[in-house]
Amino acid sequence: MKILNELDYRQLIKEYSVPLSDQPAIFVADYASYNEGHISGAWFDLDDFADYEDFMNSIKEFFLKLDKVAPLDFFIPREEMMFQDWQSIPDHFIGESSLDPELWEYLDALRKDDGFEDIYEAFIGATGQHAPPAEILNRLMVNLNSFDNGSHLSPEEKYGYFMKESGCIEIPPSCEPYFDFEMYGAEMLAVTSYCNGFVFN
Repeated sequence: MKILNELDYRQLIKEYSVPLSDQPAIFVADYASYNEGHISGAWFDLDDFADYEDFMNSIKEFFLKLDKVAPLDFFIPREEMMFQDWQSIPDHFIGESSLDPELWEYLDALRKDDGFEDIYEAFIGATGQHAPPAEILNRLMVNLNSFDNGSHLSPEEKYGYFMKESGCIEIPPSCEPYFDFEMYGAEMLAVTSYCNGFVFN
């Protein structure tokens, strides 16, 4: 790689780089530069892009401009992207040379509800898999952490009361003082996906 004009090169990197805080961001470079012993890249803020296609088009534009101010040996065009670092992105969405387009659905869900990150992590913990945000929210039955029936209750007991209050089971008032909500809740949780207080069907 040969930098034709140091000032132009630095201005280009600055144009595409963003200051980091806690936003979802990726350091984008390319394999061709890396193979020549150089790292030419910039931090991209994913909140700046409407979707996967918008992000990829920006990378192509960045590489084309880099080719003009810092061409590679034999003027090989930069084509193969290399994600050398990232932040605030669940690892299964991203790899060194790959990015799941569904990441933008996840980010959109976070913008609408910053508590979605906890729901998402609980879903993966409960099921061992990931799914589109809409499906996860559709499968969420209850967050026992916010169940207003006393923080001293166990998750099983909370779920037992939830089943009663949601109409899944009818208990005559005369029998309720003797009903074992904890045991019932434990039996019902056993047939659901449960993690960190979140229950999914």
